Amino acid sequence: MPRQRQRTTTHRSYSIDALKTATEKIIKGELSIRKAAASHQIPKNTLARYVLKVKNTPDGVEVNFRPSNEHLLVFNSSEELLLKKYIQDAVNMHHGLSFTQVRRLAFEFAIANNKNVKCNWTEEKMAGIEWLHSFMRRQSVALRTPEQTSLSRCTSFNKTNVGAFFSNLEGVINRFNLQAQDIFNLDETGLTSVHKPVKVLALKGQKQVGQATSAERGVLVTACCIVGATGTAIPPYLLFPRVFFKEHMIKGAPVGTKGAATKSGWMISDIFIDVLKHFVDHVRPTTDSPKLILLDNHESHLSIAALNYAKTNGIMLLTFPPHCSHKLQPLDVSVFGPLKKHYNRACNDWMTNHPATPITIYDIGELLRTAFPLAFTPRNISQGFKAAGIYPFDSQIFTEEDFLAATVTDRPDPTVSDTTIESTTLPSTSVSTTIEIPTSLTDCQLISPEQIRPFPKAGMRKNNRKPRQKGKSAVLTDTPVKRQLEEAAQMRANKSKPKSIAPRKKKA
Repeated sequence: MPRQRQRTTTHRSYSIDALKTATEKIIKGELSIRKAAASHQIPKNTLARYVLKVKNTPDGVEVNFRPSNEHLLVFNSSEELLLKKYIQDAVNMHHGLSFTQVRRLAFEFAIANNKNVKCNWTEEKMAGIEWLHSFMRRQSVALRTPEQTSLSRCTSFNKTNVGAFFSNLEGVINRFNLQAQDIFNLDETGLTSVHKPVKVLALKGQKQVGQATSAERGVLVTACCIVGATGTAIPPYLLFPRVFFKEHMIKGAPVGTKGAATKSGWMISDIFIDVLKHFVDHVRPTTDSPKLILLDNHESHLSIAALNYAKTNGIMLLTFPPHCSHKLQPLDVSVFGPLKKHYNRACNDWMTNHPATPITIYDIGELLRTAFPLAFTPRNISQGFKAAGIYPFDSQIFTEEDFLAATVTDRPDPTVSDTTIESTTLPSTSVSTTIEIPTSLTDCQLISPEQIRPFPKAGMRKNNRKPRQKGKSAVLTDTPVKRQLEEAAQMRANKSKPKSIAPRKKKA
């Protein structure tokens, strides 16, 4: 049986839009029924029937121009909308349903509501494949490959953390009367010598398609990028995995690029001060005209020396909540994705032009020069600030659906007594295969998909150990926050000091 039936007649070959347009023209008196039927290729009797239907429909009631074939479907339109909403909510919770899980849910939903199902549904204990494809066409549902999202990101992006960030951002903007040219975002990304190959054309049926890369595993170079809310970008700062930095490492890089070397190739506290100096050279902030940099809570950004330098030179540092950069950081939202795409394409072209020659870390600057202007466009940068609600400022940019993933781990208040907690019944994440079928659905309500398959919910967490102090959004250059960081650094320094051992007294 074909996935979609091929038409063998011209019966009802007109579109719904053509039927609506022809009916409206007849009611307005622009065309007669005969002329409208001829111009839109609709049967005259059909058009006359729908004109009469529209005239007899009260004002404010929408007329259904679709054929009434719900009696042939397993579920009616309202029941299919319930299934669609459940699927969408599960996706927003980052616990989406697979192809087979939706088929099982549809079968259980049909049995629970006494629907007439086909024999193959009962034999396989799931809905048919053809039904699911038809359901996907009717409800605009598609099979998608989800992006890996860690539990930390799922749980940390919640109303509390996001609200605290926007509260801090609004306070800083109002306190210093900041405009678009005063707001910047700083973040690091990795550029590797082994790129991800681009898609190529090959013959159908070919099982393996290869593409040349430099090696099995690449060497990582960190690129520290800074962009402004006006769509401007500062030349990048490159960190190479070497002990000593040489100027030839950034040969061919974008104009104005600076570089440094660390053993790991990652950002460290001492280098971050040089990055701030690089920012000062291009933006020229002062205490009278301060600039705001939004960045993450990485430990290299929290050194006391960097905070002192920033405060002295008119730079305010505001951190994002932990594990929320995928939604709140403009560079992650709309810039780094295009950068990686154009960088991989540049690497692919380089391998074509230099056959049998591997890419080294000394070629990354030249490759970045090709990809940087294509990704760091004013449109991409400004759209990132807008999508995150940073500029123009919009603290309500995220809806309830954006926070659904965090509801999975919402737990009862640990301060509540045990008796109260015991009386609270948590929904189970497992799905029972045995469903109680009501004898009659005339006197009871429709059983929803959520009643059949409850959404996942985390249980109570055992407090067997002292919890680690969680990071949060904060203005690092504010005096109270800076003082707390200084005290924490002093405590760590005291703990790291070796304890002096008193010499033993000799026995007389």
